[in-house]
Amino acid sequence: MTGNANSPTRPPRKIQALTVSVNYADFLECIAPNVRHFDRWLVVTHESDTRTREVCRRWGMEVLLSQRLYENGAAFHKAAALNEGMEALDQDGWVAVMDSDILLPHDFRERLDAQDLVPDCLYGLGGRRICSTLHEFTSLAATEPWADNLIYTTFVIGYFNLFHLSGQKNRYPEDASDDASAYDVAFSDSFPAANRRYLPFVCLHAGVASRNWRGRVTDPFFEEGSPAASTPAGDSTMEVAAALGGPDKTAAQIGCYRGALTRTLAKHFRQVMVFDHWGLLTSSPSPAMAVDAQFLASRYARETQGIANCTAPLEHSEENVLSIAEGSLDVIWLTAEPEYDFLLNCLPLWLTRLKPGGFLAGGFYESRLLPGPSRVVDLLLGPPERQFPDFHWFRRIADPAGLAAKLSPPAVQADSRQGVVYVCMDEDDVEALLVSCSSLRRHWQGPVCLLSAGEENPSLRLAATRLGLDFRNIPCVSDKYPEDLNLLHALEWSPFEESLFIAAPTLVRQSPQPFFDALAERDAAFCQSQGRRSLPVEWGAFAWRRGSEVLDTLRGLASSLLIFNGKLCVGRALYGLLSENALPVLPPGPVWSGPAKRAPGETIILEMPRLARAGALHLLPEWEAEEQSLIAIMQQEL
Repeated sequence: MTGNANSPTRPPRKIQALTVSVNYADFLECIAPNVRHFDRWLVVTHESDTRTREVCRRWGMEVLLSQRLYENGAAFHKAAALNEGMEALDQDGWVAVMDSDILLPHDFRERLDAQDLVPDCLYGLGGRRICSTLHEFTSLAATEPWADNLIYTTFVIGYFNLFHLSGQKNRYPEDASDDASAYDVAFSDSFPAANRRYLPFVCLHAGVASRNWRGRVTDPFFEEGSPAASTPAGDSTMEVAAALGGPDKTAAQIGCYRGALTRTLAKHFRQVMVFDHWGLLTSSPSPAMAVDAQFLASRYARETQGIANCTAPLEHSEENVLSIAEGSLDVIWLTAEPEYDFLLNCLPLWLTRLKPGGFLAGGFYESRLLPGPSRVVDLLLGPPERQFPDFHWFRRIADPAGLAAKLSPPAVQADSRQGVVYVCMDEDDVEALLVSCSSLRRHWQGPVCLLSAGEENPSLRLAATRLGLDFRNIPCVSDKYPEDLNLLHALEWSPFEESLFIAAPTLVRQSPQPFFDALAERDAAFCQSQGRRSLPVEWGAFAWRRGSEVLDTLRGLASSLLIFNGKLCVGRALYGLLSENALPVLPPGPVWSGPAKRAPGETIILEMPRLARAGALHLLPEWEAEEQSLIAIMQQEL
């Protein structure tokens, strides 16, 4: 295996760091622990930035006062300042050019030393995790690995560039821009594609990205002085393990990045079965990834050496999971961030191994700071019973087999005759969909399909799974089209012979069967407008038969009117069809878009646009109890 940093034939590498930091001392303070990775770290700043110079003094970084940052009236000539810094570095070593808001992995230097590096190549990182707040940053800084919810790039981006200063390309182009943009793209493009390579590491990014191209404009990450508020919360692993464990308890640990967790679980459980979630046991076509996997696997083996009641890491395969007896596990511990695709694929199988009343435990839960993974937990399992300041959580599962069945709903057959269709475009539709579909299920037990237009939305897919809907990701005709026109085109993908569209921001108060009954005599069924809608027909619900000429005509007419009427094209098309008596319209009773308290008794669909925002129904006191009961139904445990 190549890449052995301890090889007697390899001389020690000199790794230097170079950073431009002007009015970025708050971020530089957060990432200063990177200093341990480098033989020297040079920070280029401006003479007016005394705060950055003080941070450098305390952490032992070298300082260079730039003379070129603002030359010739430049806004923030970062490339020129970096080239100044490279002139001051040792030209016989490597340089890691990195931004002052990037925190590298704790063991970055050891993992880098294990790699074979080619002097003529430009190296970047595999991705970065954005931390918008100080609390999120400091909490995740103490919780590796940062393997999920990353931002990737299509070129070796400038927040981290590693190259050898003896190479032909060892200075940044200064004519690409006069600020902090474009120079890194031009530099990356100057290397042949085969010489642009990624290291198998990722980093944390403090604060929002891509905002300070022309100098600092964002708010302080923390106030001047040492970031006392950044002290990470204490590790609660021992507390959680003690609460869930016992001398007769068995746990499965999914993920084996570091050995500390395994050692803690081994103290509190009779047996710990360890599964490799990170791919340390699998072969990789990338030599860099293979070397890194070997390094991590060897480190884990050293850190867990001598523990008698835990298994060596097992490949995370269906065969190995099925080898565990059903209903035999007391705890399943997830070491990775909850991600919808991983859990939807793996969780049903794992749940069948869990005892009734067993626990799922893990990390990365905090609704405000980590909304993505927290929403995954909420939608699949319901909110945790307990959560801890360091993002750990656990939840008791009363009926694991029942939940597993719910997470694997039978697919709706494409030839189903009658069904309800929802169309969702983005994240804002999730809460509205939860409430609307829950109300629908009180009155309709037939198939329901959720069409997600555009890029697949993880939260929408999770919501569909939780609700037992058939989820279908479909193309969005054009992101330049108004939403109503994209919705009309999305409906072409309905899998049903007879379809009823229901908008996500609606409540269903009675059975929608009358819409299907109306299709016995016509090929489409809209409702007369009432309430506050400005369109000539209600848009909260309408039905049609597959191949309806009315719907095809409506799509075509609206598309032709787009250039003249813009967002009003669908409304204009509806007026046109009405004037020609070409739009089948029902009496006004089934759909209502006015104030809820004045909704007629015969209303089936109550259209409430404010449902499109989370928690909107609390603005209507007479409906608050209904909303809370619907959400409770969604979150109750099986």
